Amino acid sequence: MQQFKISKLLVSCAVIASAASLTVNAASTNYDVGFNTVPDIAITQVTAMDFGSGLGLASGITCAMVATDDGTATDYVGDVIMGLARATPLAAGANVGNLSGAGCTASAGLQGTPGLYEISGVAGGTVNVTINNITAGTDFNYAADGCIGNYEGNSDLDSCVTFTAGTPAAVVLAAGGDTVGITAGSGLPTVGVTRISLAGAITTTATHAAGAALIEQFTIDVTY
Repeated sequence: MQQFKISKLLVSCAVIASAASLTVNAASTNYDVGFNTVPDIAITQVTAMDFGSGLGLASGITCAMVATDDGTATDYVGDVIMGLARATPLAAGANVGNLSGAGCTASAGLQGTPGLYEISGVAGGTVNVTINNITAGTDFNYAADGCIGNYEGNSDLDSCVTFTAGTPAAVVLAAGGDTVGITAGSGLPTVGVTRISLAGAITTTATHAAGAALIEQFTIDVTY
């Protein structure tokens, strides 16, 4: 019986010794946890929008310029300029830059220059783009028209999304998958980038002198 008690005691001591050992050899280590914020959104003007030199002098007259994706592609600046890849690529339409309206006083065939603007941010990220009209211009008002590149993350599935001025349009910036397997004749997407093609119409708000250079400013707002 005495030997049995000793064995019991040894077992008990072993447990205590083990617990003491855990306490003595305990370790504490610090580890990092973190994340990266999304990159800033940048908007760059690639080509300035210009209605040319044929605007009439009277107040209240309108001159409209063509540059949008209307489904027929005749008014579209083309997938190469927009950097979009489609299974059936769209070339620049024959009507792009055409001016029309009572405010365009020069001869038939007068051309303007559509604006081209580039948005950059996180690759594959969705951004909300708002193009705002000019409604209280000193020299003229501006009603925006055009489209914004939208990427699907895969080759040949890109599109150009038309918008309503003053209303956010959600589009996706190009990702790595958009740059591979591209059909010949398409535009080449740039990772983390999309483009906006803009034209529309201007309406004069004052009587102007001949040869005057008229400039107003509109805003493009982009948010994640």
